[in-house]
Amino acid sequence: MTAGPPSDPAGERVPLDEVMLAMDVVDTLRHERALVEAELDSDKRAAKLTARVKSIYESQGIEVSDGVIAEGVKALEEDRFVYEPPDRTLAVRLAEVYVERGKWARRGLVVAFVAVLVWFAFAIPADMRRRAAINGFQARVASLQHEARGLVSRARELDRAVQNVPERGPASVKAILAHAVSALRTSGQDAGALSAALDPGPDPETYPDAKGELDRKLDEHRERASEIDSALVAVDRQIRAATSLLGIGGELARVMTRLEGIDVSDATRSQLEGMQARVGLAVDDGDAAGARSELKQLNARVDRIVTAHGKKAAQTSELGRLSRALHGVELDEKNRAELDGLRTRVEQAIAAGDDRTAERELARLGQLVTVLAQEYELRIVSGVWRRPKRQRDKHNYYIIVEAISPTGEHLRLRVANEESGRAQRVKQFGVRVAKSVYEEVKADKLDNGLIDNAVFAVKKRGRREPEYRFPVLGGRITRW
Repeated sequence: MTAGPPSDPAGERVPLDEVMLAMDVVDTLRHERALVEAELDSDKRAAKLTARVKSIYESQGIEVSDGVIAEGVKALEEDRFVYEPPDRTLAVRLAEVYVERGKWARRGLVVAFVAVLVWFAFAIPADMRRRAAINGFQARVASLQHEARGLVSRARELDRAVQNVPERGPASVKAILAHAVSALRTSGQDAGALSAALDPGPDPETYPDAKGELDRKLDEHRERASEIDSALVAVDRQIRAATSLLGIGGELARVMTRLEGIDVSDATRSQLEGMQARVGLAVDDGDAAGARSELKQLNARVDRIVTAHGKKAAQTSELGRLSRALHGVELDEKNRAELDGLRTRVEQAIAAGDDRTAERELARLGQLVTVLAQEYELRIVSGVWRRPKRQRDKHNYYIIVEAISPTGEHLRLRVANEESGRAQRVKQFGVRVAKSVYEEVKADKLDNGLIDNAVFAVKKRGRREPEYRFPVLGGRITRW
């Protein structure tokens, strides 16, 4: 690169505005490179080139001397005012970086940000996986520690339970308890050792580096805890069996006590003794399940005996009550014979243990006694007439009555309805009579609005049917 402003032949420095104008001329000539190259090939046309450039400036209102144009052409030929980059030395490169430090700083920040993102993308998931593994291991250790403490607590509870079992009973019970105590001692010691081994336990932070070894030890501890648990379950079962066997003796005594005061046959007594013996043998063999099964059967047999005895006592008591209900009542021969026959059949059924027959005959006896013991008057209430369903040209006449006891109580009587064939207990019912009786009662009512002759029939104690004061035809109705 040629540096410095142009100078005149005398060596004096050219003014700055002329230098700037010369540089602009050079620049104009450079943009007109094709014309310049053509004009410079012939020195004879220099005047023409000068005139051409001068005309360009004059068109822009700028006056340029021939000397300035000539100097510009010469500068173009000598490549003055042309930038030549320096060599790419280290100093130049550092200078370029410094000049463009803003751009390089932005690029550096972007690279750093991308690097951080890449680190987070790999480092955070890895740390999370590591922390999850540590937490999982810590949770398993804590669970096993809790289980070990629970085993120790259970062993202590079972020890208290076995101490509370009475030191008595058959040899089978003592043998079961001895075995339970021995197994409990071993299991309790193992549970204590396991709890001590797990408290405080391994450092969870070391788990990722020693995963295989720590997992193996944890599996061993868990397997040992399972074995201790099974042993304690067996001890608990043995204690329950011993307690159950001891309780069976007391339950057997209570079952047999229920038979006190009950007279049983020799065959029944022999059967009960055999069942008792089977219960005792099962207890001696240490078979609690078998003993309870035999005891259940014995208790069921005793239940049936006690129930039958209770029923027999109740039936005997009811028979006595019904027999006394008609004491002093005058009975006709027919009713007396029927009562005696029913009482005899009830007594025979009770003696034979035939509950069904005894209950049936007692019910019949009770109904007869109730009827014979009743005392009332049938008083007229009104009268109605009906047409039979299949005889529409016929009329049936009824006197509606109600039963009144000597104390004025309105009684309910069991009456069979001749129209429906059903019997029910009612306070009022109709008695079929002849039309003449119906008209007689109707006239009595119409006479003064009252029925003066209101007593239709009288039922006395010891009689089954009432004595009617009017002729009746026998049929009755309960609805009208």
